[in-house]
Amino acid sequence: MTESETRYDPLLDETCVSFTHKSGLRVLVMPKKHTSLCAMIGTRYGSLDRVFRIEGEKEFTAVPDGVAHFLEHKLFEDENGQDALNLFADLGGDANAGTDFDYTCYYFTASENYEKNLAVLLDFVTHPCFKAQSIERERGIIGQEIKMYQDLPEWRVFSGGLNSLYSVSPVKVDIVGTTESIAAITPQVLYRCYDTFYSLSNMILAVCGDITTESVERLCDACLPVKRTVKYELGDPQEPRGICQKHVTCMMDVAQPLYAIGFKDVPITDGKESLQREFAHSMILRAVFGTSGGFYEKNYRSGLINKHFGAYYNDVRGAAFTVIEGAGDRYEESVDAVLRQLREVRNEFIPHDDFERAKKAFYASFLQSFDSTSGISDAMLQYALQGVHIFDVPELITSVTYEQAREYFMSLYSEANCGYSLVLPTKNNN
Repeated sequence: MTESETRYDPLLDETCVSFTHKSGLRVLVMPKKHTSLCAMIGTRYGSLDRVFRIEGEKEFTAVPDGVAHFLEHKLFEDENGQDALNLFADLGGDANAGTDFDYTCYYFTASENYEKNLAVLLDFVTHPCFKAQSIERERGIIGQEIKMYQDLPEWRVFSGGLNSLYSVSPVKVDIVGTTESIAAITPQVLYRCYDTFYSLSNMILAVCGDITTESVERLCDACLPVKRTVKYELGDPQEPRGICQKHVTCMMDVAQPLYAIGFKDVPITDGKESLQREFAHSMILRAVFGTSGGFYEKNYRSGLINKHFGAYYNDVRGAAFTVIEGAGDRYEESVDAVLRQLREVRNEFIPHDDFERAKKAFYASFLQSFDSTSGISDAMLQYALQGVHIFDVPELITSVTYEQAREYFMSLYSEANCGYSLVLPTKNNN
């Protein structure tokens, strides 16, 4: 067997075995006596990766927006036009995939035929077939998906928020691309991106369930191709520090206005440091705007905010930001109340006890991910893609100090870093 590392966490009472397969694939296995198994394979490739250069090449390659998502769709289809989703269904597996800003993942859950389902996953992800005719057919399908997103007020207000904050970063572009950009996607473009970002050394497999590490390695031996390492350089644009524009407004046929208040942070390249800052902001937002806090209770009772109100922090490669969203006819009062609350916290930071309660609640939410094999596999993969072992996460959470949180808060939540997005009812235009 390949040399492996076994880690046991006494607090979680879980064991994780990790190894690098001879193909170059990094593999994480958490054996667990459970009624279902979940396996996820992910690559460090998302919608942000539009410009790149393979080692040894002189020129950068630029590809259209939406290629990562388009590729995710097409990878399920083999050379005979068979859809891998049907293979999973025949084996009792429930499969899907997702593309984000900086990664793409494919996964299944199953309560039977664990090894056969895993073999299907490993096989279709490593055997691309991009034919012109099927790409043309998919273009129409994804075109409908793009239209669907454009018709979603919640997506439009979020997208508008990113467009208010960012000037050149591709984070401001919809993950699915546009009808114009996907029209330029060809088999050559898809193969170029696949060959660059889907080398197994750029990917991670996370498996949790009633399966042995030896079984997983045996399946990797049988299904994975010979090691092929591709080194590449990303051509990320230099995003200026300030926000792009203060307001972005969109008129739609909606029952009530929606708003998104965004705050643009400085990206961090170190995985652990980035995660710890993300955890700190999650604790802060829970303490300031969480459903158990004074702000939420007071303004929910008065009708100023409703169940659509929420706040979260997101950190992706090259971009980090907070979004505070809400909806309601009194949106202007609601936005003013949020900004006033943030100014008050700047003048007098949240009480130490409130911060500690928020930290404990955040820690508890992390532990809840261990309630299911899918939650564990997802957490293993997401943290590993950032270079962090899942068993190192509890310490990263508990080591966030009150002073750190205060420093993070003061550096981000200022008027200079703030932009707004509104989706207003069309009738207001009359």
